[in-house]
Formats: sequence, C-alpha cells, structure tokens
Amino acid sequence: MESFAWYLLKSAIWLAGFALVYLLFLQNERFFRTKRYFLVAGILISFFFPLITFHYRTALPAGPDLAGFQNIAGQKSGGSHLSGIGFDGILLITVYIGGIVFLLFKSLIQIASVMKSISGKEITRVSKAKIVRSSEYSGSFSFLNYIFINPSVSGAELNAIMGHELVHVNQMHWIDLLLADMIRLIQWANPFAWIYIRFMRQNHEYIADQVALETSADQALYKAVLVNQLLETRVFNLSNYFGYSLNKRRFEMMNKTFWSPYRKTRLFLIAPVIVLIFYAFATPQYKPADNGVPADKVTPVSEVVLTANKIGYQILPRPDFENKTAGRIAKNDKKKLPENARMEKPAKIADLSSPAPTPVEPYVVVQQMPNYPGGEAELLRFLAENTIYPEEALAKNIQGKVIVRFIVNTEGNAEGITVIKGVDPLLDAEAKRVVSVLSGFEPGMQNGQPVPVWYMVPINFVLPVRNQ
Repeated sequence: MESFAWYLLKSAIWLAGFALVYLLFLQNERFFRTKRYFLVAGILISFFFPLITFHYRTALPAGPDLAGFQNIAGQKSGGSHLSGIGFDGILLITVYIGGIVFLLFKSLIQIASVMKSISGKEITRVSKAKIVRSSEYSGSFSFLNYIFINPSVSGAELNAIMGHELVHVNQMHWIDLLLADMIRLIQWANPFAWIYIRFMRQNHEYIADQVALETSADQALYKAVLVNQLLETRVFNLSNYFGYSLNKRRFEMMNKTFWSPYRKTRLFLIAPVIVLIFYAFATPQYKPADNGVPADKVTPVSEVVLTANKIGYQILPRPDFENKTAGRIAKNDKKKLPENARMEKPAKIADLSSPAPTPVEPYVVVQQMPNYPGGEAELLRFLAENTIYPEEALAKNIQGKVIVRFIVNTEGNAEGITVIKGVDPLLDAEAKRVVSVLSGFEPGMQNGQPVPVWYMVPINFVLPVRNQ
C-alpha cells in the first residue's frame, strides 16, 4: 500500500505538470490535432513514467559506519517498512476506495442507461457510425461508434450535427475519453485529473468544429445550430456531445486566423518539466569511493587500537541515526590467542593481492548489512587479538591509523582487500593480513538474496608512551 501511495503521488505530479503546461501555454493555440496527441501523451506518461526511477551515484566510504542507512536504502530500493497503518491510514484507504467505487458505479449506471436506450431502436449506418434516433435525450452526442440524435432534428440542422459527430466517431475520440476517465478514477482526489478531462473534451469539440466547417457549405448555419444546442445537457463523461463548452472561445476558435507554425515549439516546454520531475524523484545509488579518495574524506567511526604492550579496541560514538548511542569499550589486555594459532608475521604477506573480482558489483548499502557473529564488538576484538605490531615498525617508531576496505562476499568471507588510507608499508601489510583471515560473516542481503557488500575497518597502531 505504501508503494502504491508513492506511485499515486508521482502519477498525480506527472499529470499536473502536463495540465499546467497546457493551461498556461497551449490552451488557446489552434493546432488542435497536435494538442490532442499532447494530452493523450500526458495521460500515458502519468500511467507509466512513475514506474521509472533514475539513480544518481553517491560515493560513500564503506564500512560499519554505514549501517545506519540500512532502512533508508531498503526503502529506496523498493522495500516496504509498513510498521502499522493505524486508524488514520485505514480511514484514508477507505475514503479513497470509496471514491473509486462511487465513480465507477456512477459510470456503469450511465453506460447501462445508454445501452438500454439502444435496444429496440432502429439503427442506421453511416460510414463507421451507427445512428440512433432516440427521444430519450434532447441533445445530440456520440458514444463509441454510436451517434444519438433526437427525432425532432431534421434537414440542414441534422446535416450540421452529423458532420460534427462523425468526426468524433471517425477519429475515435472515445479512446481519449476512456483514458482520461481511467486516470480520473485513480486520481479522483487530484483536481488536475478533473481539469484534464475538461481540456480533452474541449479540444475534441474544436477538432470536430474545424473539420465540420471545412466540409460545411454554410458556416453561418453551423454556428446557428450550435446556438440552438446551447441549453441541451450532456449525457455522461464518456460521450462527446454537440453543445459541450459552447461559449465565446469556441466560436473564436472557428475563425480562420493566421498563426505561425513556430508556435508549435511551445510543446517543447514540457521537456524541462519532465527533466524536473525525474530529478525530483531520483534516488541515490550508493557506490564505494575510488581507491584514490583523499584520506580526509574517510570518516570511520569504529577502530581497532593496537599498542606494542597492550591490545585493545575502541568503538567511538556512532552518528545518532536511530536515537541510539554506542558506548566506549577498552579491554582485553589479557585475552590472547596461543602462539601456534597466530598467523605468520607480515613479511610473507607483503605480496598479498586482491582475489578475482566478484561477478556482481559489490554494494555499499543493502537492506540487511553483513553481520559478524557477536556483532561489531566481536569483530573488533578478533582483529585486535590477531594483529601483530611489526617489530621493524616498532624499532623505527612508526605508528598511525590504517583504514582497510574489503568485500564481504556471499559466502561471508573477506576478499578484495585494499588499503584506502595507509601509513607505512609495514603497518599496511599487517592490516591487510589480519583482515584477510576474517570469515564467518552473515552475508549482506538484498531482496532476499545474498550479495557482496563493501566493509571498512580502521586499525590504529599506537606506540607506547615513554616515561621521560
């Protein structure tokens, strides 16, 4: 339901964009057939373009600091987090569905009434049209390929009306009205949906007038017939009736006035509207920053702190994405792995290279981020207990923070290990070595499927404080 509401909002904005361009720039133009295509295009675009979402790439440092974006990413990728509709939501849904049912029921009754009036009547065929002479309706109108005319109409008046209504039938204007009624049914709460169908019906009459006048021998008679229809009322929304929108403007549109064909370029005013709407609804596509990202752009929030005589780790405050704060932890100066369980020193790991690229491009943010058994604290504890401060680096008084980025693949193992902020080859190699032995993650999930996800850990090598 949440996804449909989002679709409905976007569809309403698309329709409003076309309606405003037509109202401000095209309503009084005389290229009626072209305007018909514009209006139909607006309806079709309102149906289908809300299903299209453009993405813009956003580079973010990967790692545990991005976990707070999980919910946002899930929503942007089509996930629904409907925690409960509530009474207000149920009321809105009921009102919306009630409006659709009411309008649909009303249209069906009107259509049934018209179809009932056809039964038992003598039908005359003229070209594609079927002529029904019925006294049930005082005015003349067309519905599908039927033309309804009151039996009292005859002679020159009948010819003028027939010339007009045949245009509606031959050009199948009923298809336009059906599309407009469908969009109005779905968007009945959108005022532009009601205005839009009025624009379409009005333009249909301009088209029919234009064609009828081109074939009419007496244009004054045609206009007089229009005046006679002034007090006639319409039948229902899906019909084109002769006296619709009979006002001064309609008569003005019948006058042969020169207009420049370059005025059709006004149609292109819809282009910036299309771009603006697509831009407004574009969503970010998070991608990892390149390896050449400056170090000052990387802002880790959790780090392993390793000293020459003390092993520990810290979790620095996390941004308050969900009104949660992480505590500060510093311990484990006793718990160490046995010597025979430790990895070799980094001298043999200096040539460590990244494994072959994964078939699927890794994500930075997914609906369910990778999770190390025991959580982030256990991950940092493992790294702290298995990182060896290189003796050569210690002898040379080398210290600093190394930030390592890697991929948690679909098997839950670390691969694609790179240093995105290095200090010294000795420290960099050790940081890559200890990350390379990571395994056992619960892989990241997107749409219920395991996917590779970028991760990042900072390892801070700190020299012991010397007593003066």
